[in-house]
Amino acid sequence: MKRVSQMTALAMALGLACASSWAAELAKPLTLDQLQQQNGKAIDTRPSAFYNGWPQTLNGPSGHEPAALNLSASWLDKMSTEQLNEWIKQHNLKADAPVALYGNDKDVDAVKTRLQKAGFTHISILSDALSEPSRLQKLPHFEQLVYPQWLHDLQQGKEVTAKPAGRNLPVTGKSLKRPGALLSFTLSAIFPALTTSIPTKWKANRCGTKFLMNN
Repeated sequence: MKRVSQMTALAMALGLACASSWAAELAKPLTLDQLQQQNGKAIDTRPSAFYNGWPQTLNGPSGHEPAALNLSASWLDKMSTEQLNEWIKQHNLKADAPVALYGNDKDVDAVKTRLQKAGFTHISILSDALSEPSRLQKLPHFEQLVYPQWLHDLQQGKEVTAKPAGRNLPVTGKSLKRPGALLSFTLSAIFPALTTSIPTKWKANRCGTKFLMNN
């Protein structure tokens, strides 16, 4: 009888430990208002192009939640523990303060795992992320950052967000030997306001392809 009681107590202890672990894994989702009331920080786990302002889907929301940080899941395999800790320090994040993640499930899970390893204990999901387009913020001149996958898909003839309309694009392999011509044509087709200022230089960076305008 005593042995049974000991086994029961052990099972209950293990159950409580598991419940505690699950609670840490699945913190209660927060709305943006709730997060701000707790002085928490939203973290966008999507690729930086979407954080900057490019819509992720056709006619989809554009930009990021107010004051959100961008920690793209795609960066994680290139970030050492020291680099992640430096990123945390630069953004004045505290491990015991609430953070709420948003993005697709895979990206959120990847970022959550790294933050937990860094000691964060109050990680939630931002439940109303990207649900109110009017409050979303964009980086200034985000349209000058065309991300590589968009250009690649355009060249392959795939459907892309904000695809230029009205003329056939010179997207053959031959035309790509003069990338400046293709890229300036593409941008001017998407954003007519840029037609008076044709890009003369371009360079790639982590956020996409940066255009340096004549003006």
